[in-house]
Amino acid sequence: EITFGAPDAGGSYPRMMRTGNYTLNGGIVSGRGTIYVTGNLVIDGNYNYADADSRVLFIVGGNLRIQATCTNLVGSFLSTGQANIQSAGLSVLRGNIGTGSQVNRNGTINLVQDMAFLDSPAEALKHRTPGLWIP
Repeated sequence: EITFGAPDAGGSYPRMMRTGNYTLNGGIVSGRGTIYVTGNLVIDGNYNYADADSRVLFIVGGNLRIQATCTNLVGSFLSTGQANIQSAGLSVLRGNIGTGSQVNRNGTINLVQDMAFLDSPAEALKHRTPGLWIP
């Protein structure tokens, strides 16, 4: 489970910081927020949103690894390293995958892109997305 509280007084969404490598084992994402991981992020299970208003952004200082046990994922992932997708068939609903390097995959990826950051630049600001330039 990942649960975010209410935005702060300035309207920014809650943030969580994880130092070093971090593994998530699947569950439900509730609310809107950003998770910063200074090391590698491993996703080892399926994730879904609790409702249509939920949204999560992961900012990863290392590599993103999606294990074969993960076939359904939500959220946007920005990684300074590479993305290694071990799943033979991954569906990402309302999400994005961006890397500073490359995406290695073991099978197909069905990505239903979350356009919130492009459709509403204020959303990117509320998530405190570093270095995001929106024309």
